[in-house]
Amino acid sequence: MSHLKWATLTSSQDEIQANLIASTLHEKNIPAVTSNKKDSMYAMLGAVYVLVPEEHFEEAKQLLIDEEIVSPDAFENLD
Repeated sequence: MSHLKWATLTSSQDEIQANLIASTLHEKNIPAVTSNKKDSMYAMLGAVYVLVPEEHFEEAKQLLIDEEIVSPDAFENLD
């Protein structure tokens, strides 16, 4: 049984936006999940991360740029 290694593709302060990004990737047959790391008491703290398998990272990144879903700088400085 093989295990996928997931990589953080991008993040958003907006949970809906992160879910829309993941849905767009699914529509193009790219596996994606979201990981909500927002603080439960202070929703303005933290972010929702979109993760894809490492083997799909470049394809997913290019798709989001080409379809103008996110800007190229959305892939920088992910903590």
